[in-house]
Amino acid sequence: MAHNNHPKKHQEESAQSLYPPNSTGRTWAAIIITILIIGAGVWAFSYLIG
Repeated sequence: MAHNNHPKKHQEESAQSLYPPNSTGRTWAAIIITILIIGAGVWAFSYLIG
């Protein structure tokens, strides 16, 4: 019964193993997120200036 309690956790670990920290996909995701954060900051800054 103990093994049946955590099937979702096992799936999450399997999904994470598909994207190692040094993978190209993880790098592009970080770049895109960074661009979105910077873009949101610039938009908020320009919005506050009016």
